[in-house]
Amino acid sequence: MTRRALHLDMRSTQALVITSRLKLAVRMLQMNNLELSTFLQQKVESNPFLQLEAPEPLTEDTLDRQERTAKEEYTFRKEQEFDKGVGPQDTEFDPFACIASSVSLRDYLTEQLFLTFSEPKERIIGALIIDALDYRGYIEPDTVESVAHTTQETCEVVRDILQKMQQFTPVGIFAASLKESFKIQLADRQELTPVMETLIDNLELFERGRFETLQKLCNISISEIRRCVHRLRLLTPYPAASSGETPSVPRIPDVISKNLGDGDWVLELNPETLPKILVDETYHAHISARTRSKEDKKFVHQNFTHAVWLKRILDQRASTILRVAREIMYQQSDFFDKGIRYLKPLTLRQVAEELSVHESTVSRVTSTKSILTPFGVLGFKFFFSSMVPDGQDEAGRASTAVRCRVKDLIEREPPSKPLSDDQLTEILFREDKIAIARRTIAKYRNSLNIPTAAQRRRLYKMQMTYTA
Repeated sequence: MTRRALHLDMRSTQALVITSRLKLAVRMLQMNNLELSTFLQQKVESNPFLQLEAPEPLTEDTLDRQERTAKEEYTFRKEQEFDKGVGPQDTEFDPFACIASSVSLRDYLTEQLFLTFSEPKERIIGALIIDALDYRGYIEPDTVESVAHTTQETCEVVRDILQKMQQFTPVGIFAASLKESFKIQLADRQELTPVMETLIDNLELFERGRFETLQKLCNISISEIRRCVHRLRLLTPYPAASSGETPSVPRIPDVISKNLGDGDWVLELNPETLPKILVDETYHAHISARTRSKEDKKFVHQNFTHAVWLKRILDQRASTILRVAREIMYQQSDFFDKGIRYLKPLTLRQVAEELSVHESTVSRVTSTKSILTPFGVLGFKFFFSSMVPDGQDEAGRASTAVRCRVKDLIEREPPSKPLSDDQLTEILFREDKIAIARRTIAKYRNSLNIPTAAQRRRLYKMQMTYTA
């Protein structure tokens, strides 16, 4: 090999190493703490110079000590950032409330995950599926494709793991729709007959009161249709909201926000779940002094260099997450003080520009991370939403806040006189000065799985008939 060829080969090899490390750093940034812990455990087992430090217990003393340390950099002063607000006493946030006094649903599901799967790759995929749960216990229809893309695994492998996780309790969890959840629950009871499956596939006909059409499809009598409907009413529409030992907390926060009083807030990474590693420099010095062969020296050098790099990347990851969380808290300061109705429109690009980072970096941080707020544990993604025009504020309202307002109005409507989409449009403009089209109201209502006014009226009449 010529000197020039050797030089080119070394240069291409160096570029490959840099690319590999950058890819690894990106993967680590996108992981939540549970996934990162599993990943680091693998690294510790293969690298003699790495030690995995146990997460620090989350005690009052720990919080107080970390607050004093973090306050110097992450405290937002009242005169600079916040106006004093109502704080956690705000009761408008009920649809998104997710704090429980006992074991969280995420912990409960994670425990079942670790009992079911032993391979780290399977556990990482399972953790991503758990993180995809919404407050009802459902996942999005594209979750399999999304998790497969994130983990660079096939959809078949992810789908197989998902099907096994659909056997977890509470029964009906991890479904992509109400219909799928009902089928899972009936299958668990060994009651998923062809008739019940046909009825579930055509629930919209039941909502519209088209019993004769249902009767023809199921090939059973009206009285049998009613008995089947009664069995459906015994099922749980929202598995995550089931009572008992599995309260509806979707996740453990990666970041904790805490109100220190007088308008001061502090942000910190959750010490209870934050994985930490130590680089054993003493052992490295001891081994290096006794290493003789070229292969052994190469092994020691590569592993120690990788250990030091991994430690540095973890520190950078922590710093990046806190920076993004801090900017979110700054942009959404009114939400933290006053509640959901004060959520502002926010985009990934806005945060990226303020932090002078690439938009994809913010996207990776926000994709799987969550933060403890005065109103519950919320994913970073919750704080990003499009703008809805507002007659009082040029900045407009966040679509998430408007969606919550729509839900609140429907929950308070008289059951016998449900509000139509046109009426909701008028109320929003009259009471909140929000100019929004009727079709947008319909889109928000559908995203919340709320039937039309006519369907709600029909369901109410049917309920009164059944209870009479």
